Amino acid sequence: MKTIVAILLAVPLLAADKFGDVEITTFIHSSIQIEHAGRVIHVDPWSLADLSRAKPADLILITDDVGHHLDVKAIARLRKPGAPVVIAANGRTQVPDGIVMNNGEAREFAGVRVEAIGAYDIKPGDPYHPKGEANGYVITVGGQRIYVVGVTECVAEVRAVKNVAVAFFPLNLPLARMEPAAAIACIAAIKPKVVYPYHYDQEWVRPVPAGGSRPAPTTRGLQELKTALERQQIEVRLANWYPAQAPEGPRAGIDWPGFRGIAARGVDDGKALPASWSVPESRLVKWRVPVAGLGHSSPVVWGDMVCTASAVSGTPDPQLKVGLYGDITSVVDATEHKFVVMCFDKATGKTRWERIAKTGVPAVKRHPKSTHASSTLATDGRHIVAFFGSEGLYVYDVKGELIWKKDFGVLDSGFFMVPDAQWGFASSPVIHNGRVIVQADVQKGSFVAAFDIRSGQELWRTARADVPTWSTPAVVSMNGRDQVIVNGWKHIGGYDLETGKEVWRMTGGGDIPVPTPIVAHGLVFITNAHGKLSPIFAIRPTAAGDISLKEGETSSAHIAWSYLRDGGYMQTPIVYGDILYVCRDNGVLSAFDAKTGVRHYQARLGDGRTGFSASAVASGGRIYFTSEDGDVYVVKAGTAFELLGANPLGEVAMATPAISEGTLLFRTRNHLIAVGER
Repeated sequence: MKTIVAILLAVPLLAADKFGDVEITTFIHSSIQIEHAGRVIHVDPWSLADLSRAKPADLILITDDVGHHLDVKAIARLRKPGAPVVIAANGRTQVPDGIVMNNGEAREFAGVRVEAIGAYDIKPGDPYHPKGEANGYVITVGGQRIYVVGVTECVAEVRAVKNVAVAFFPLNLPLARMEPAAAIACIAAIKPKVVYPYHYDQEWVRPVPAGGSRPAPTTRGLQELKTALERQQIEVRLANWYPAQAPEGPRAGIDWPGFRGIAARGVDDGKALPASWSVPESRLVKWRVPVAGLGHSSPVVWGDMVCTASAVSGTPDPQLKVGLYGDITSVVDATEHKFVVMCFDKATGKTRWERIAKTGVPAVKRHPKSTHASSTLATDGRHIVAFFGSEGLYVYDVKGELIWKKDFGVLDSGFFMVPDAQWGFASSPVIHNGRVIVQADVQKGSFVAAFDIRSGQELWRTARADVPTWSTPAVVSMNGRDQVIVNGWKHIGGYDLETGKEVWRMTGGGDIPVPTPIVAHGLVFITNAHGKLSPIFAIRPTAAGDISLKEGETSSAHIAWSYLRDGGYMQTPIVYGDILYVCRDNGVLSAFDAKTGVRHYQARLGDGRTGFSASAVASGGRIYFTSEDGDVYVVKAGTAFELLGANPLGEVAMATPAISEGTLLFRTRNHLIAVGER
């Protein structure tokens, strides 16, 4: 067969799946990494994947001689000195020192048993795999039998393999040699505990001509296969073998992928935004569409799509009480709710799709100012993650197809001093490097956790001993490692992104933490309020261990500066330029030098009776503060306070707006609104 030369396209390595003590990582098309007790086995490594995080190989197995199976550059890059490379009969000319295993042969390499299984075609066509030239492999390691089937039809040698824990099974689409029905019957004969469909898109792996692009990956037959096999008690896992050609990360000025945009910074200086508009007068309103139910879920944007979440009560006009008040009692609404994820066209506001994640009576009550859909969605351009607290975590693809979901049981976020005062969940999920990060600080069983975004596999979960909080976590690179940074009362801190182990912590602050940690100028800014203190902390990236300030201290080796009573309650602060802006829920706005903590000014937005819950966003030298009453105050950025105007939205607004390509997107009580020049 002719060798196909791979055209480089970085495809990220994601987290591993665990089977006992064995870890399996899927890369691309048919490329797999298997780990056990320090030994690393690669099957069909391919340079099209990002191999920078792949581990050096103690053993490499090659199933076929075509370039996306036998890539000599990938082999050279990953192979440890002297590590055996096992090849099929058709690969001997490309790997002169390779160990040829013939169909039916079994050998052992450093405690790993390898059986070569026949892999060949029956139906003629090009490419064609004749009998005796290619291999599948049964790998026995760590007490697990893993069958990498290779490129084959359902021949007798394949059907004869038994006692398999994990199988990687080809569909060979679109060559019509292993259609879903044939694959289902063949897998049922093998009866693996878990099967990964793979090697199912030959069009995607073809060389890309100059100036061309790869086609959208096919998913034909996958759901049919999954449904049929799971009826037979065979678990089917769908890996991200062929990622769509979405950008590797969000595009500034276009995408707004989660709460407060990219890294919760809230800043977009791409295209000019208006300083003055009026929704009631339809002035500079691009579109305004109704949204059923209540939801403080902020809009998220990827490309030309805007998404949000809502909870639709069985009560025609559910209570939502805004303003400055101290009522801690919960709303009693025992009607059936619909928990909904919905996406709209960014240009027109027309509905793209809508999915009901769950229907039922909410497991906990909510605060009169809160909703059962207060968590903002997260997206990476391939997935959309929705978190409804006690009602579950849901991951969809961008077309609205459910990929996986998780039920955490009851997540009771309420006032820790009065447990009967249930207020509803609000922490938003975060996507980072193929992981979904969630923080669930609740009355009992608090935790922070990471999940594989492809499969929903829990990668780690770390218990937290804190009171309920409503803050969204942040992922920050600190002191040479990625950390998950969380707000808290008893436990503000950082956790290693890879392992979930605690890196640093501090105590003290407001006892109802809501704002999200943000990073700017090499510092992490954390604020919270309620109770005796309302601090602001500017934390250095060297933080390690317990960095809590001692009484009377305002700075330390790990804390650049702090204030004890100038922090924000509901709003996440914003750094724009060199200035940190912190707005309290009563509209008192303070501006500080972000690097030194020197206060520039303190001023008031509104009349002192107006509440502010939505977090600020910034663009074009202006900062936009949205009041609960639905007026957007525009403040000129700088060291002196200057109010440029206040613009009405026409109804209650609790959600933080999004910015994309010169458009402000607001989620109000009953609408989604796009404001900007037409």
